[in-house]
Amino acid sequence: MNLGTPYTLIAGNASCSSAISLDFTNLAMLPTIPFITTIVPTCVTNGTSTITNYDNIATYTFTPAGPNVGVGGIITGMVVGTAYTVTAGNGICISNNSVAFTNLAMLTTPVVPIITTAVPTCFADGNSTITNYNNTTTYTFDPNGPTISASGDIMGMILNTPYTVTSAGVNCTSTASGSFTNLAMLPTISAINLTSGCNGINYTITVESPNSNYTYNWFNSSGNSISNGSQIIITSSDTYEVQVSNGLCTESEFITIDNVYCSIPKGLSPNGDGLNDTWELSNLDIRQVKIFNRYGTELYSKENYTNEWNGKSKGKELPSATYYYVIWFNNNTTKTGWVYLNR
Repeated sequence: MNLGTPYTLIAGNASCSSAISLDFTNLAMLPTIPFITTIVPTCVTNGTSTITNYDNIATYTFTPAGPNVGVGGIITGMVVGTAYTVTAGNGICISNNSVAFTNLAMLTTPVVPIITTAVPTCFADGNSTITNYNNTTTYTFDPNGPTISASGDIMGMILNTPYTVTSAGVNCTSTASGSFTNLAMLPTISAINLTSGCNGINYTITVESPNSNYTYNWFNSSGNSISNGSQIIITSSDTYEVQVSNGLCTESEFITIDNVYCSIPKGLSPNGDGLNDTWELSNLDIRQVKIFNRYGTELYSKENYTNEWNGKSKGKELPSATYYYVIWFNNNTTKTGWVYLNR
């Protein structure tokens, strides 16, 4: 008999047949209920479902419609998160529904950390920040040691050491890592100390212990460049700035000069009135002074002279006249000239 084909049964003998017949049909066995195996999602793929008792001659019908069954019983075309059932048919019969099954979405993978690294300056080391920081994410550093602030700033790094960082959630870790290095602060300028005063008959400002690897540029209070080098000669009162650079960093130091008088007085009048009674040279840093008359006779000599000569030679007052002088300064320069003694 062919399954599903209707038949009629009539009883009879050699001479007669029954007056009544019987109709019947043998139906095929019901198809097996599809058995579903569902694999949970991972960090890289959605969940999947397979009909493990797949029969390639059966017809599978899904509720709701949409999915398809491929070779091996793999189900494709499902909407992630939607519950389905499936029946198997053989052209005559349809199985009961399978148990409901759902493909869950791929597990959430944290985004790769995005690192913003600021270059070092003359005043601060370089620094790095996770700009897409998420406070629900765990960050792992290699090598370990750094920590992260509530705003994503990375702290506790060893300067000039390269690091990588990955982000991790409950189940998954970011697919890549961020790389960064914090560089050390640029080399700073050592302390700038300035001295000023007469150097011979010149008023100078000098950088103490200048560094041969630095450059020195000088400016007046108007911002005009006036000189370079570790020492300058000035001729007027003002506030002066020196800018010191090591090629990467620059720092400034200021000094205000109120009096630049370094001249040699042209005369003295030792008359006891308290004005110009002595030859005042105390601001000139003198090693030695000698006084001569017009004939070249030495009348007075003093080492480390400041303000001593009062117009006398060996205790005797000299007459009013013009006298010749020689001054030796501690900067190894020499000055000659005439000074008038007025009685």
